[in-house]
Amino acid sequence: MKKLLILIVLAAMMLTACQSTTLPTNTDNEHLEATATEPTAETQKQAPETTATEDPVTKTAEEAAAPTDAPKVAEATEKLTEAVEPLDAPNPTETQAPTAPHTHSYMASVTAPTCSSNGFTTHTCSCGDSYKDSYTNALGHSYADTVVPATETEQGYTKHTCSVCGDSYIDSYTPVQRVEIITEADILAICAEACAYAESLGLRVDPTAASWTASCCCSRYSGGYMTREEGLAYIRRTFFEDAEYYLYMGYAAYYPLYWASGDDWRFVGAFSFS
Repeated sequence: MKKLLILIVLAAMMLTACQSTTLPTNTDNEHLEATATEPTAETQKQAPETTATEDPVTKTAEEAAAPTDAPKVAEATEKLTEAVEPLDAPNPTETQAPTAPHTHSYMASVTAPTCSSNGFTTHTCSCGDSYKDSYTNALGHSYADTVVPATETEQGYTKHTCSVCGDSYIDSYTPVQRVEIITEADILAICAEACAYAESLGLRVDPTAASWTASCCCSRYSGGYMTREEGLAYIRRTFFEDAEYYLYMGYAAYYPLYWASGDDWRFVGAFSFS
């Protein structure tokens, strides 16, 4: 905008300069001719001799007709005009025709419901706009129950598993079930073996024998400090060794004893002197 204002001011100044440099009018020429044809005596005395080719009127007209500085001014104006950047005018070739408003064209995609999520339909336009509708309720889980019993070392529980999606959860826990690894029948069988062995040594089997040494013990239930095999072997060895010991000590009668003591079996060999 500043360059445009400078250009306008320069153009106005050049126009004013051209108007001030004007040619003589016809009236001025007539006055000059009259003055030239009627010289006074004083003029005759002062005027120098001139030749026919040096007519003052003709000379004045030639000076008036001499070229002025107007072409130079025009040339400078043209250069300034080229130097000034043109204003940004709209390019008619860049004008675009108005486009028609976009009309949505939706494609529907159905999402089926699951056990825990609702179903719905998604409508999507090529421009990216979308919306959802036609919601359907979740189907819900369909659980099948599996009961896992407790073991000697693990709790029991009930496991619920969905037959559709596989979701599962556990509840209804039961405590660890102790298993009697050595029963009373097991001990009675070992006692019968011990009695037969004592008789084979010459001892009398006497259930009324009341004397006995310190008792021994083994695990009655699973999870204890002995397995079934270890416990049975320990009882048999103790009963047989007791019979041998009593014979060595000179005792006459022998009988194996046992009883339950909490989670253990306690057992010992009884003896008598006669």
